[in-house]
Amino acid sequence: MSSCKGLNGAKIIDESKIEYPFFGLIGCNRDLYIDEAKLTNELFYSKLLEGKDISVIVPEIQQKFKDLGKTDKVIFSFSSQGYKTIVNKLGKR
Repeated sequence: MSSCKGLNGAKIIDESKIEYPFFGLIGCNRDLYIDEAKLTNELFYSKLLEGKDISVIVPEIQQKFKDLGKTDKVIFSFSSQGYKTIVNKLGKR
């Protein structure tokens, strides 16, 4: 699934609970254009089927968009556990 500002899905993570509503998110932090979503999905799933790890795929897709002249990163990723850890640490400052 592709969506604009898809990283906002992180807002459903409850920092006080042990459970995670999902493993992680891969998405965009801004409005996503149709051509970007199409290319991202084509690249992501073809690389995944090749056996590449998500931690490798995301930077490769970022580089592809950079090569195409995009000045911002179109795709980001994080795990629910990583997000929760960061939010909890920042909240304790």
